[in-house]
Amino acid sequence: MNSESALSRRHVWALMFNQLPSDPACSGNQIPKTPGESGDAAQSTSEYSPFDDLDQCSAFFEQYVIQDVRESATIQEVLGGAERVDSVQTQLRESGSAIVHLCLIVADETPADLSPDPTHSGASQKSELFGQDRNVSFAELRIPRTGHPGEPVPLHDAVRDAIVAADLIWVETHIQTESADSGLNAAEVAVRWVQQMRSMAKSHERPNDVLLVSSLRGPGRQINSPFTSIGDEGLVHAPLWIDYGSSHSCRIQSLVGSFDFLPTILEYVTGITPAEQHSQPDVESTTSDHASQTGSRVLTNLDGAPISLVTAAESFCPGRDRLLRLTGDSWTALRSQQYLLVQTTQCDHPQTADSETEAEPGEVPIRYLYLKPDDVWNVQNMIVAYEAIADEMETLAETLSADGPSAESV
Repeated sequence: MNSESALSRRHVWALMFNQLPSDPACSGNQIPKTPGESGDAAQSTSEYSPFDDLDQCSAFFEQYVIQDVRESATIQEVLGGAERVDSVQTQLRESGSAIVHLCLIVADETPADLSPDPTHSGASQKSELFGQDRNVSFAELRIPRTGHPGEPVPLHDAVRDAIVAADLIWVETHIQTESADSGLNAAEVAVRWVQQMRSMAKSHERPNDVLLVSSLRGPGRQINSPFTSIGDEGLVHAPLWIDYGSSHSCRIQSLVGSFDFLPTILEYVTGITPAEQHSQPDVESTTSDHASQTGSRVLTNLDGAPISLVTAAESFCPGRDRLLRLTGDSWTALRSQQYLLVQTTQCDHPQTADSETEAEPGEVPIRYLYLKPDDVWNVQNMIVAYEAIADEMETLAETLSADGPSAESV
């Protein structure tokens, strides 16, 4: 790589939590908030937290959804499946990108050694995301949940050098605490640690970097009766921040999903856009044909192919919608900017309190349709009023599926 391209390179940080804890400050019948949510300022165990810093200098994606929330889902399945993950890894490898994979464990109690030698971490300890790639530098770090906020965490020299030279630093974060209160504090510790590492790694050759912060699952909040929810919205809806280093904050309303995460990482590291990463069919002509055949004036320009979160953050086009597939343990769903269509495979789910349908005892409608983003917790089933929209979404999903895997989201 020549010097000009080297100067244009940046550090790309990806801080991925297994699951962010909900806010312990909200209890009882209140719906707890995670840091970054709209509405009242998020409460925390501290007056000012690293999540507040993220809110003030990042793009926050209000409509970011996890597309596979099954209990058994692997990180590969959450991020788009083994084939897509392998493709991204191959392109990163072919581009000569240096990758550091850190397994960060924040716990109530930690061993005395906080900076293990990365050579002592065998391949068996690697996560499934980069576990088979020998070109990835791997290290497991344990840091205490308690301690002075400004106190730096010691690092082994080899880990420090690898971070400074890396193009991508993937930080897989596990929280090992006994309570939700300490869990939120541990999450803050992880964000603060990454921010410290960002400052350490910056140099005159790489003055700019980007940080993506998210989780593999939503906080898993439960909705109390009688507002019984279907579709596991508490797991589907997860926070996503992207800090470009510009100190400019904004809220993004574009619909994006977890399958967009790795293609965006690849674009940041290599400059290869999602459209260039896959040979995609002419989705616009496909959806236009569908619209002409069905007389649709509502679901036009829908597709489920991965997009760039970079583009989504820069501009929001109301005329361009998406159709994402979501999967849970007992249901599947189609999500567009305005609608969520859920099909359940169980017949024992209680009827929602405000549903427009009247179910027989022991029976519920197979399909549920919710208006998004207004119906945040999937409370009011609108399938009767919008049955034609539901039929159209299913037909279009079948059309996109027939065009090949790159035209859908699973």
